Amino acid sequence: MRIEGPDGSRFELSLLGWQHPHGASNEIDANRLRVRIALATEEGAFAEITPGLVAWEAERLAEWLEALAAHRAAESEQRFLEPDLRFRISPASGVARLLRIGIDLRARRPGREAPVGEVCFALDEDALGRAARTLRAQIRRFPPREAS
Repeated sequence: MRIEGPDGSRFELSLLGWQHPHGASNEIDANRLRVRIALATEEGAFAEITPGLVAWEAERLAEWLEALAAHRAAESEQRFLEPDLRFRISPASGVARLLRIGIDLRARRPGREAPVGEVCFALDEDALGRAARTLRAQIRRFPPREAS
């Protein structure tokens, strides 16, 4: 999933694979995904690989983005088991809405500088739909699994 702003800022979320490729004894660990989070703003660029989402959380995020693109009722925020990412939507002018992506990777990078804060993107329904479709294409590779 790639989101770009008119100022050149960019956020990317890539599903790389299972955190535990051979399964795990509990359902959450069996479905935990390794994700690559990349961010580029005027302050610089950053990328990190982290076990940031569980399979059904990625599915829920895609459904949320689809609902926003279709102007269906949706919660204003998406939070996940791991606190690395959060997504919020708020109205903006015209047809655009502000997608606020919160990133806090301090726990993943102890003792090193880590991105903390929120990046905002003004998006219309086409951009939200593209984000949902590209995320959904990645999700197909990782259907939920049972604990082993």
